[in-house]
Amino acid sequence: MISYVGRVSPPTQPVPPEGALYWDYVNGSLYGSLPGSGLWSFIAGTSASGVPATPVVEARLQAVNATVPQSLSFLTTATQMYDLSIYLKSTGAGPGGSTYTETVSYTAADGTGVQTIVLVLHLDVANVIMETYPLLALANTIISTVGGYSAGAAGTPYTIAERIVAMT
Repeated sequence: MISYVGRVSPPTQPVPPEGALYWDYVNGSLYGSLPGSGLWSFIAGTSASGVPATPVVEARLQAVNATVPQSLSFLTTATQMYDLSIYLKSTGAGPGGSTYTETVSYTAADGTGVQTIVLVLHLDVANVIMETYPLLALANTIISTVGGYSAGAAGTPYTIAERIVAMT
């Protein structure tokens, strides 16, 4: 692959047959081409029209072998799509029937109020939950996740990772 350094957006240099990358210093944009395509394609950064094209992580949480409930919250800045990704993992070391519950809440953009999603991680069985939710949330409202143990499960280790991403 060949790298080019540019000054204007979109790139004005010809595309080499073997493919290339082009970095626009003015707008902080990355363009690329596939071998033989003859075309530049916008990859990431800010497009020529000034629109950011890369997702922005707004809030994050990560705890390995956590032994206390975790929570995450984010105040939305615009009515738009937010992507919530959740990873939960149990080693199976919990007492029989024990669980860790993760509750997601957000306010829907269509005015129907607070919406709730509930995930249940069984702590007595080794397992993984991986979920991603596109949430069309109302501006100036909270997207939150709140965790809690079932009776008798407190202190059982689990692993959690969460990201809230603005999908601009």
